Amino acid sequence: MQDSWMSPDDEGSAAVEFIVLRRQVVKMSRRLAGLERQNAERRQTELVLFSLFLSACLLNGWLWIRR
Repeated sequence: MQDSWMSPDDEGSAAVEFIVLRRQVVKMSRRLAGLERQNAERRQTELVLFSLFLSACLLNGWLWIRR
């Protein structure tokens, strides 16, 4: 009697499933890294645009007050 609950055939298919799952995890990790990189770039762009917008508003307010 075997101690393992899997037959030898099941062990082979389990190894194949493990390889497939491992590849999927690697692909998902790459996609996630790409999304994180895009998010960081977008955040940086938003920060620059917000700074420009705030500067324009402050300049407009200062020019309006000086009238």
